[in-house]
Amino acid sequence: MPLSAKIFALPLAPVLTFLLMGNALAEPSDMFDSWCTQNGGELLYLEQNSIGFNEHTVCELQSPLVAASSIKTQINCANIYFVDGEVVRAFEKTVLFKAQFLAPDELHVTTNSSNEPVVYRRCSEQN
Repeated sequence: MPLSAKIFALPLAPVLTFLLMGNALAEPSDMFDSWCTQNGGELLYLEQNSIGFNEHTVCELQSPLVAASSIKTQINCANIYFVDGEVVRAFEKTVLFKAQFLAPDELHVTTNSSNEPVVYRRCSEQN
């Protein structure tokens, strides 16, 4: 059988599925959500106008995030506490933040302040 005939002899369903789905993992705007690590130890809030980690770390953006399948931006972070009725900012730090979809409900996040990348899943998917 000639090579061209072998190529056309491939099962049609998987080929059509690949062509129709392409490399789309999820809608870019779906990245704006609450994300948790698998063990529940870390929490990430990703919004168009801010990024937050766990309970006290809030990060300011230089400009709003644009919906995309990956994000790379510098963020200015600080731990926020309420002491005697006042907001106190502590441990301020500028961080390079990168996030990319691994799958529709998995996000790969790296920062220049951590040694290892972290995989987050949608918090709603872990309940």
